[in-house]
Amino acid sequence: MVRRKQEEDFSSQRDNLSILVISQGNYPNSLKIELSDSSIFFVSDSFWFERHLGIGCFIDDELLKLITCEDEFVRCYAKSLDLISYREHGREELSRKLKLRGFSNSIERVLDLLVEYNYIDDSRYAELLVEELIRKNKSKQYIFSKLMSRGLDFSTIKETLDVRYTSEIAKQIVEDVIFTISLKKTLKKDELLRILVNRGFEYYLINDIIKKNVDI
Repeated sequence: MVRRKQEEDFSSQRDNLSILVISQGNYPNSLKIELSDSSIFFVSDSFWFERHLGIGCFIDDELLKLITCEDEFVRCYAKSLDLISYREHGREELSRKLKLRGFSNSIERVLDLLVEYNYIDDSRYAELLVEELIRKNKSKQYIFSKLMSRGLDFSTIKETLDVRYTSEIAKQIVEDVIFTISLKKTLKKDELLRILVNRGFEYYLINDIIKKNVDI
């Protein structure tokens, strides 16, 4: 009897659910709303005004579902801004991180908005990574694998490498790596060749440079 009364009270609360309090949200361009059952949600300013919401507004099941989805979107968007504030991210990499933090349905909407605002751009991200790894004297093969692991697609990586990783740069990198290794130890040509091949440099390029370098 008591259980039935509790269920009836709960049902009554849900049937009469309404907006009790509204205040500035903790997230960018958001509002914090407290419902009559003490539940708290965050919604965007646009969501609030487009639906003409206000204190005392009745919340049916359909609107509650929309508010719940909007709450995840607001939190997901805020977390994405936090992540990209530290460094550039690609779309897929950011998506992975958001999934690890428990977001799901709102991720694509958030990513589309970030692309629209130019907060993320896979081509720009690929260029930054390639330039960074070139400065570290990494091979083309190494860079390709690194960018793939960051979730960038094949065509974006290839286009970026074709432009940024020129034959002149490849030659200079191999020469720099050979010079650095030679300072640390004396190696036979075949040993040096093996080390560089294992680092992803192309055999023909290494061999050509070694042959021309009489000091090795």
